[in-house]
Amino acid sequence: MSFGPFNSTLSNSEVQLPINLLLVEDVAEDIELILISLTNADLEFTYDVADTARVYQEKLQNNSYDAVLADYRLPGFNGLEALKILQQSGQKIPFILVTGSIGEETAVECIKAGITDYLLKDRLFRLPNILQRSLEEFALRRQQQQALIERQKAQIALRESEQRFRALIENAIDIILIVSSEGIFTYLSPSVKRILGYDPASLIGRCFF
Repeated sequence: MSFGPFNSTLSNSEVQLPINLLLVEDVAEDIELILISLTNADLEFTYDVADTARVYQEKLQNNSYDAVLADYRLPGFNGLEALKILQQSGQKIPFILVTGSIGEETAVECIKAGITDYLLKDRLFRLPNILQRSLEEFALRRQQQQALIERQKAQIALRESEQRFRALIENAIDIILIVSSEGIFTYLSPSVKRILGYDPASLIGRCFF
């Protein structure tokens, strides 16, 4: 189901629209209030609803979501278990608790377990901003991770290229050398020993002339 024209301040190019949400909630009135909060913020989104652990697991297995909004107290399971199910699914997306009440000790436990944020249902006016910030943070994190992967690939490719180049140079028949602008030897291939009788290492740092 889709709601609302796009008029959000979501600015990160990695955040795709509409936002696809999974609402883990069993109270119809609370679902309606969440949808009203997001719609009033002119946020373009689609959503699915899961009201049991089984349905929740099936939704995660068969669909790709941008974020999960979950109540803490659910039929047969709770918010922490819902978070664990999400983590096991392999979808690395924001998990936001939207709950009627939650004690400080439970809130700390949830944060340590890895929830993105939590919000009391009597403060749903804050939900669009929390969702927006969470999506942008996750998008930035994905960009940083991708950049790191690309750097690692480049470093591996450079090392492989250097290894191929060194193997080619060190097995060359002719003498290959590198001389600085001052005429100082900085590299000589092993063939120097065979052709001239000099140990290449003994010439490093000496002047060509």
